[in-house]
Amino acid sequence: MKKISVIYSFRNEESVLPELIKRTKTSLDSMDYAYEIIFINDASSDKSREVLLSAIETDKSIKVINMSNRFGQTQCLLAGLRNCNGDCAIFLDSDLQDPPELFPEMIKKWEEGCEVVNTKRTSRAGENPLKMLLTRVGYLGWNKLSKIDLPIEAGDFKLIDRKIIDILSDIDEEDPFVRGLVTWIGFKQGIVEYDRQARHSGETHFPFFGGDPIETFLIGMTSFSIVPLYLALLLSTILIICSIVYLATMFMSVDFSIWKFLGLLISGLNFLCFGIMGAYIGRIHIQSRKRPLYVIKDKENFS
Repeated sequence: MKKISVIYSFRNEESVLPELIKRTKTSLDSMDYAYEIIFINDASSDKSREVLLSAIETDKSIKVINMSNRFGQTQCLLAGLRNCNGDCAIFLDSDLQDPPELFPEMIKKWEEGCEVVNTKRTSRAGENPLKMLLTRVGYLGWNKLSKIDLPIEAGDFKLIDRKIIDILSDIDEEDPFVRGLVTWIGFKQGIVEYDRQARHSGETHFPFFGGDPIETFLIGMTSFSIVPLYLALLLSTILIICSIVYLATMFMSVDFSIWKFLGLLISGLNFLCFGIMGAYIGRIHIQSRKRPLYVIKDKENFS
């Protein structure tokens, strides 16, 4: 019998976990597959671990990986992928905005030959309209500047085949942009549409104007595109031309106040160019460290 691995990376979700487990099992039990449900605990400070340990006592399909420190959602996901043994893996957020009830439809796509099944959000309940607008603009900008096209409104709720799991697990890259890597790897990809629900309880751990969404966008952009570096070169070239023009006009005018403006403009654009180059240099620095992506403290219910 083939096996499905469901992977949840989370931090401080004790109020959501009982309902999450219930709905996940109901969805999986409706199909004729063996399964495991892997929770990667990103050093929660609440009672999430205790809730899961209690669930393991009556359900051996539940497994837990406890991180030794807070490493982040992507690192936790990779820990789950490297420790799962399913023929395919489904990974999604643990706040129940992405419904486990979609699993059978995703599995059907997999059975039809899709090695990757993306999910596309047709609506997003409880989301800030400004956040939704800026997210869409971010997708469009990404697709214009990078060498791969991300499906718009397709997030990190996906099913991937065993061959994709193995490829992702072998990629030696710090701060990997999994959403982009899954698209870059290729193979046959399908899409399942759904209405994204509001968070089940509690507050989001990923506020739009917090560091995570912005950092994720920058990691993705610098991972798959060098266009911003060319933009910096273009801006520098334009500045040199403008400087020559203004230098020529300086001798024909007694009003030199324009130079104050020009000086500020040049300084600002230079800092912009340095910032873009700094982002790429930072990526080189991070990759050169060769640190492990995460450190596992212990595992629960792994044989």
